[in-house]
Amino acid sequence: MCVYIYQKNKTETQRFFGYPSLISVEVAETKEIFDEDEIRKILNFCQKLGLDYGELDILRDKRDKRIYIVDANNTPSSRLLFEPLILPLEKCILDPEDRQLALQKMAEVFQKEFLNIEKSEITPP
Repeated sequence: MCVYIYQKNKTETQRFFGYPSLISVEVAETKEIFDEDEIRKILNFCQKLGLDYGELDILRDKRDKRIYIVDANNTPSSRLLFEPLILPLEKCILDPEDRQLALQKMAEVFQKEFLNIEKSEITPP
């Protein structure tokens, strides 16, 4: 199951310069970015790797619109989620609402997939 997507936008000349070169970052629903066939292929890729939980870097070619999985990590550590621990909030790339949304979605899917707890069964503290 794909939880959420960081859609990162960079200029072609800045594409290899890491986070400081990002033009914008948005949290998006998986189905807003990938079609059903692409999602099936991504999940198949993860299954073949034995990747039950992880983070993928996927690029889309602007010309032919094909996707390329260029990195797979079984220990996701998105800098975007943890920036507030190391940077002042005004210097963080991802806004607080999107960060909260991403963390909430990740927690809900983790509970459902690995702890067999549905969202309706979760009671707030």
